[in-house]
Amino acid sequence: MIDTTGLSPASVMAIEAVERQLAAFEAADRAADEAAEKIQLRPAPTRPSKRQATGSSVVFTVRLDPTELTALNERAAARGLRPSVLARNLIRIGLAPPRDNDELARAVDRLREALVAVNDALGGQ
Repeated sequence: MIDTTGLSPASVMAIEAVERQLAAFEAADRAADEAAEKIQLRPAPTRPSKRQATGSSVVFTVRLDPTELTALNERAAARGLRPSVLARNLIRIGLAPPRDNDELARAVDRLREALVAVNDALGGQ
């Protein structure tokens, strides 16, 4: 939690909204990590296929239980994506290097400073 002593109610509300969003992101990350632990990945068969030969990517098979498949389909539909595209993006996110928490803290600090500046420009309302 950020010390909001001396900040305007609008600044406090904005910071609390950011903190709620960050908590939601962290919860989603934890859920994705837990789901990733359940996914069994195996490479596609090594025999050549037309799909494998058409580009620089490789077809990869993922085994999901019915609950995971339903969740993937629902989330993909909600975002207007094909389930395979969402699955690929989730895998890419999981393979990305860990985020720098210091960078996140600096971003929150910059946000707080910007909110204070806006508040000051509005006459401290």
